Amino acid sequence: MVSIQTFLIPPQQSLPEVYSCMGTEELRELFVAVEHFESLYVGQSDEIPMKSNELNIAVIVQDTHQLLIGFEQWGLDLWGCYLSVLKIYIESGFEYGEGIYGIDPKLICFKKIDNRLIEVTLKYDPLHVEKTISQFILEERDFLQQLITGASNFYAYMNSYNIHTSKKTLNFLSQTIELLKQTYSKEL
Repeated sequence: MVSIQTFLIPPQQSLPEVYSCMGTEELRELFVAVEHFESLYVGQSDEIPMKSNELNIAVIVQDTHQLLIGFEQWGLDLWGCYLSVLKIYIESGFEYGEGIYGIDPKLICFKKIDNRLIEVTLKYDPLHVEKTISQFILEERDFLQQLITGASNFYAYMNSYNIHTSKKTLNFLSQTIELLKQTYSKEL
């Protein structure tokens, strides 16, 4: 079973310190779970002037046995990146989707393996280096359900913190949930 969690860099955290970290455990200590973000942020500011795509986040993907995408792959608007690739994947008939991951030159790809498996690949942009960062195969239904649940939770928290998310993103999220319900005949 796959799990997907969102962590954010608190506003008081210096980005040079984050960049200088070596390894998952050291990075993990600098991030805060999305559920605890408001208490840290509101303490720093009387109003929240941010948009959800302006936050540095880490979207952690793991299965029961291993970390698949960890804290080292943090960046801006990662949920927007996942949703963009998911849209392309759906529009291809659930065959293939790819897009830029964060603001670094990274590429994330979703590729259908068979009628129940999906391969997820995170690699450096092929225009620079064809190096794979992470590649794994998961049950498609489980991965897509966890992905859309993680995105929904993130944007719900941002909304509750009065951090703006575009209507286009929220509409796409709603449409995708409906499409996945129809496709898998299971409530997400």
